Amino acid sequence: MTGGPRRGPAAVAIALALSGCAPDPRRTIGDATEGALSWASSAHLAVEGWTDRRLSTRFTRAALERCQRGLEEERASLASAPDLADARVATAAREIAEMSALTAARGEAVEKEDPDAVARSAAALSASAARLREGPGA
Repeated sequence: MTGGPRRGPAAVAIALALSGCAPDPRRTIGDATEGALSWASSAHLAVEGWTDRRLSTRFTRAALERCQRGLEEERASLASAPDLADARVATAAREIAEMSALTAARGEAVEKEDPDAVARSAAALSASAARLREGPGA
């Protein structure tokens, strides 16, 4: 035996398991970004269908409400992440919150059947999605 402390297999297994428990902020951001961009794309497709008169106002409004809830779920997953203190995670959470608010505004514009407001919210949502896609701090 050497003079150092002896570590059994259980101690090594615990140490390895614990080292894998710390979340990687890049993965946390990546997962939420992917989900948020997917919801934003779905919102875009729903509004495109409404604009082309392929989808009813009622259906489009329901689709946008679901997209907005999905964006909120992505934001909440970031907000509850242990690495929220990481500025990149906090920035992504704020951007997704903005996308959620814009999607809600888009739903209200659809309900009012206001194509100009829908177009304005589309431009703002596209800009927000681009910022999220580029990444926090980009």
